[in-house]
Amino acid sequence: MEEVCLICCQSLSSGNTVVVERGIDTLRDASVERNDGKIGHLRRVNSIKIHVQCRKEYTRKSSIAATKRKQDEGASTSGSSPPRTRRRTNEYLFDFQNLCIFCGEGANEEKEKKKDIKSRRIIHRVSTATFKDSIIAVAEQLGNDMAKAVTKRIIYEDLVAAEARYHHDCHVSFKKPTTGGKIGRPQDSRITSAMEKIYTYIENNDDCQFTLAELKDVCKNFTPDEKTIKSKLIKRYEEKIVITTKNRSLTIICFIDVQHDLLSKAWYEKRNRTKRKNVSEF
Repeated sequence: MEEVCLICCQSLSSGNTVVVERGIDTLRDASVERNDGKIGHLRRVNSIKIHVQCRKEYTRKSSIAATKRKQDEGASTSGSSPPRTRRRTNEYLFDFQNLCIFCGEGANEEKEKKKDIKSRRIIHRVSTATFKDSIIAVAEQLGNDMAKAVTKRIIYEDLVAAEARYHHDCHVSFKKPTTGGKIGRPQDSRITSAMEKIYTYIENNDDCQFTLAELKDVCKNFTPDEKTIKSKLIKRYEEKIVITTKNRSLTIICFIDVQHDLLSKAWYEKRNRTKRKNVSEF
């Protein structure tokens, strides 16, 4: 995959580029002021490669002010505020409004109401700032893979503002793992552990396109079958992904994003160049 500029979402192979290290805080401040969702990625890196011109434009005060004016104008002309879109450039960002912060599976009240009463799961919304602190404290004591995954998921989020949700039973099981309760629906613990590794790989990766073979390689001790992996991905990410199979052997998982078309085209072009090169060498 070609490297893509975080600011303009265009390839870094063209134009002058710069590796920003000492000025990373300035980029973070600009992202917060612009409210563009890039802060999530910028907080996790100590340096980043972007276009020189993009850096100048992105941190320019007049440009930031113009962006904020457009946002204010858009909010004032809208009859009702649409659901807040939570997406980082080149990354899938956890959907706190529709997924349980513990198990990562669907936590939608409306969908639960359509189920039989005995099958419904109780869903809560985070309402206090202390909730996050208590969960992180428990996670530190547990120190297992699930606890680490939950911590990564919530560490930089304002859960109240994000309208984060969670299953009642998942919360109880997370706080008291010795009771024997398991987070999420009963299933093979090996599958749960393997899928958590795949989710972590995806959600901490700058790419928005992966091959199924690549995701299977993430699993070391146990690898679920392809049908299970695909069904779990669809269940977790729903309409945010598209899974396609090429030539019956190459399965590609694409995350729908603003630069999805750009990355897809770049990926295929690179693959075709490699094929042509191999043929010519042969």
